[in-house]
Amino acid sequence: PGIYNITLNTETNFGCTNSVTHTLEVYNNPVADFTTANICQAFPASFDDNSTSLSGNISNRNWDLGDGTVLNLGSGVTFTHPYTTENTYAIQLIVTTQYGCDDTLVKPLVIHPMPLVNFAFDTACFGYPTSFFDLSTVSAGAVTGWNWNFNGTPVSGNATPQFTFSIPGLNGVTLVA
Repeated sequence: PGIYNITLNTETNFGCTNSVTHTLEVYNNPVADFTTANICQAFPASFDDNSTSLSGNISNRNWDLGDGTVLNLGSGVTFTHPYTTENTYAIQLIVTTQYGCDDTLVKPLVIHPMPLVNFAFDTACFGYPTSFFDLSTVSAGAVTGWNWNFNGTPVSGNATPQFTFSIPGLNGVTLVA
């Protein structure tokens, strides 16, 4: 980067010479940079552009989000994008300055699978504890947390809890895994 004088000297076959000098400014390349975080499927990923330029303004931000989505953002530096399929995506950002200088950065983004929540239970008799059994699955990794709710009473941390209902009849049970 800097300002340079470029001189061209020419000579004909008759010995005639001439020259011309032009001043050339060489610009710094921008530095592409962004942050994002691995997330669970069905939640939007957030992208924050942290690119910088020492020579001129960044005029274009071309994003390839790895799932076929391509965005050209001239100024918006923070946005979200939903991913519906678990995968590791190569996120690419190309930043270009007003002078046409550019830089490219590629980072991976992991979209983790959502668990398929399911449970079963023993026969429920009033006044006796009922056993519940987590049947949840996930395509990668493991289910490691359980939040049960028995008719408005939260119970967390156990894959196979027991609960005694205080009212006979239909009772609501919710599992978030």
